[in-house]
Amino acid sequence: YNLIAIISDQISKRERKIPPFSLDINKSKPILNPIVFDPGKIICDGLNAFVLSNNSASIPFNKPTNDLVIPVSDQEISSLSIKVKRGDKILIDEEKITESFLAHPEIKLCGDKAVITQSADTSKIKLFLIRDFSSKLTEGPIQLEVYPDDAADQKQIFNLSVIWIGKPISLSDAEEAIKFIELIESKDVVSEIFSGSGDDIENLYNYWNKLDPTPETKFNELMSEFYTRVDYCELNFRSLAGNGGAKSDRGKTYIKYGPPDSIDRDTDNHDKVVESWIYKKSQRKFVFVDKEGTGAFTLANGQ
Repeated sequence: YNLIAIISDQISKRERKIPPFSLDINKSKPILNPIVFDPGKIICDGLNAFVLSNNSASIPFNKPTNDLVIPVSDQEISSLSIKVKRGDKILIDEEKITESFLAHPEIKLCGDKAVITQSADTSKIKLFLIRDFSSKLTEGPIQLEVYPDDAADQKQIFNLSVIWIGKPISLSDAEEAIKFIELIESKDVVSEIFSGSGDDIENLYNYWNKLDPTPETKFNELMSEFYTRVDYCELNFRSLAGNGGAKSDRGKTYIKYGPPDSIDRDTDNHDKVVESWIYKKSQRKFVFVDKEGTGAFTLANGQ
């Protein structure tokens, strides 16, 4: 089967076709295309449903608790053996999967989500479940090798990609990404990162790996949050001359403390625009003044 998914924009009434993918149901190939699910279930039309995470043949890197489901057409298969490679490098070595369930799957829309639920109108197939599959992988292309039971001669290979959906733009250049660390570290620390044993990308990730709040997964939430904040500052806190951004006073405050609970704008006695940022939980207040009228706000006082 050649499957084509169509996304409909309810506002513009336009439709967008997702690149087609093939679903080959053949007795000589009992293992079908892998499917990535969000963790847990939702209720759709009164039935349990799994939310699809697939974006064509990709696995979301920034959703480390996603599950991988591998359908098989032969219900007599009792286990699957998998290996994950990237070129010559083995990422997951010969793992046997036995957790499975039977289902009459149907793909449908549930609100704005694509889901798989049960339907009496479809054939029953067996699905093998690999929990937290995304947590074991880094970004990049992978080859998933799968064979049923102990039949290694029936091995099938699926070419997939692990992608960071919505990856911060400030991470696109490793050298610049390291320079942004100076917003939270001393110049000496940044110099040490640059003088590491690897290239800039390796040195960058080595620094953040030491601070990873969830070292059991490959995705680093703290690193993601930092550069997401950098992106926001670069976009919203530049002056009319294009200066500032993450390195402005507002940018440094935003990166350190996150978005304020409230922002008040007013003018002072000199008709200068004043912004007051309030953080209720930490009971902090920061006041910024645009002294030149160019959007280059400077910190007047803060606590």
